[in-house]
Amino acid sequence: MYTEDTVLHYGKYKGRMIKDIPNDYMVNVHITGGEEHAELKKYIEANLYKYPGLPFLSWFNKKSDVMVTLKCTKRTYPTKKSAMDSIIKPKSKTDKKSPIRAYECPECSGWHLTSKPDRRFENESSGQ
Repeated sequence: MYTEDTVLHYGKYKGRMIKDIPNDYMVNVHITGGEEHAELKKYIEANLYKYPGLPFLSWFNKKSDVMVTLKCTKRTYPTKKSAMDSIIKPKSKTDKKSPIRAYECPECSGWHLTSKPDRRFENESSGQ
C-alpha cells in the first residue's frame, strides 16, 4: 500500500512523493482514473481527511469546507502507453467513433483518448 512518502513513477508528478502532490490532482485521479490507479485510489480512500474535495466522500470530513475544483471529468490514464493500451479495436464497422490516439490534457496533466486525428503537423507534411 502507498504511503505519503511513496514516490510516483508515472504522470505529471513522476518522481514526487504523494505528500507533495496537489489535492486537486489526487481528487481527479480518484474520480476519473481507471484500474491503473488502483493503489493510489486505495491510498486516497484510506486518507479521506486529506482530500475534502471528493464530492461523494467529503461528508467523512466535516472539519474542512475547502473544496477542490475538478479540472477534468474525462477518463484519465497516468501514461500515454496505458491510454493507448486501453484502446480496443472494433470487431465490426459501426457509426460510433472509436478512439484512435491519446493526448496529454493541459488541464489535469493526465492522458485521455480521442477519435480525432492529430492535425498539428498537417501543413508541414504537405510541403507548405
